Amino acid sequence: MTPAEIDALPAGRELDLLVSREVFHELYIEAPPYSTDITAAWEVVKKMDADGFFWAIADDEVYFAQGNPDDPNYRFGGVASSAFTDKPLAICRAALKAVASTAGGE
Repeated sequence: MTPAEIDALPAGRELDLLVSREVFHELYIEAPPYSTDITAAWEVVKKMDADGFFWAIADDEVYFAQGNPDDPNYRFGGVASSAFTDKPLAICRAALKAVASTAGGE
């Protein structure tokens, strides 16, 4: 899935199931409401952190990245630009982009 396709995903059940599969490596019939509930979305942040991703919430963006921040080649991957009024959606999109970026070898 491309970053543009991820950015086009609306909050809701389909996105929650995708996050469950791609971030948590779990298959649910009904996933937690990651994309609409900040408490559930925070579980995504904690999982990404446990998997070695650095994260930041700054301005109107959520960032996840891996690697050594002191390395000149280091860059944040998985940037999702979503308004702060929609933090759970931004967290989910950024997590999916970061996981896809890592799986793709970027």
